[in-house]
Amino acid sequence: PLQILGDLPHPANTVREIDRKFVNDRGFFHPIIHSGYNPYLTLQLAHSYLLLGDVNRAWEIAETILRQTRSPFSLPEAIHPTSGGGAMGDGHHGWAAAEIVLFLRDCLVREFDGGLMFFGGANSRLVQCGKNLLMENVPTDYGTVGIRMEFESSNRCVVQFRNEFFPDARPATLKIQLPFATKKIAASSPNDILRVDCQENATVIRCASVIKTLFIEW
Repeated sequence: PLQILGDLPHPANTVREIDRKFVNDRGFFHPIIHSGYNPYLTLQLAHSYLLLGDVNRAWEIAETILRQTRSPFSLPEAIHPTSGGGAMGDGHHGWAAAEIVLFLRDCLVREFDGGLMFFGGANSRLVQCGKNLLMENVPTDYGTVGIRMEFESSNRCVVQFRNEFFPDARPATLKIQLPFATKKIAASSPNDILRVDCQENATVIRCASVIKTLFIEW
């Protein structure tokens, strides 16, 4: 998930082979040292699938670990295959908690091709039609960003951006991916909307980075 090897096919093929051989409905099983299901390595596989564009498989793998967490999203370094408790390492593993945060952050907002993508990996668990959403003070390469989605009625919502970009590092565009089809999209300034692609169950909106408000109906 560090994306340090460019477009080489070998890392992607390795991810898929590890998935095929070692991942089941409880996560990635590490048979050598950890002798259990490893939360942070499982989430790194999920994160890799997210960045490869396979959002469904990313969430299938992530959920194997997320449903085994204990409040407050606590996990051991390795989960015992029989007892479901800890098999080794820390009982409240910081690395595992960090991987949850990093995965969810990139599901909600991440850098891409000189711009920012919102909700690129957000399934119905994170973004739901009719359920308000608030994200604030998220650090990015371009500065801190925030977004508020408020549903005013059964077929209308308002999206407000709270971005504080660095003066010399403004993103080229913003890309917003919604997991539902739309009928009408408007902005506080008409020129702020660059392109809209509407599919049966999804909508992709490309906007100028100066945009402040979107009005959406479906």
